Amino acid sequence: MLEVGISELRQAFALHRAANLRDPNPLLLFYAAECGLKVIWMRRNNVRTTKSLVHLFAEEGHNLMYWAKELRLPKYLIEKPISFRLRRGPGSFGIELSHQAWRYGAQMVVADETSLIDWLMKITEWAGQELSI
Repeated sequence: MLEVGISELRQAFALHRAANLRDPNPLLLFYAAECGLKVIWMRRNNVRTTKSLVHLFAEEGHNLMYWAKELRLPKYLIEKPISFRLRRGPGSFGIELSHQAWRYGAQMVVADETSLIDWLMKITEWAGQELSI
């Protein structure tokens, strides 16, 4: 894992969020949400870089629900687990795997993808307010 500081993560949040607003892309939206939640967590916990968080980031890195719960986001954002199903194949997957589905081109059930994108938009909106971006 690369060592990055809070300012780099904050900048990544702003860049990914702005790019998604110009040209909607769920993968960029996912990464914007991830960066925003991590910046806020790091700020609240007085952590300046990811150097001391390698283990935590490796275990929970893409688990956005983990970060949302850690930050005690408003109940309407964390009251139910966010999951999705693929159009092909059985099973349901947690939000932490959604970036892989988008990155690799696996097609999600449309209603699940719509709900997931809506949730990510709410998360980035909340993070933007917290970060005054």
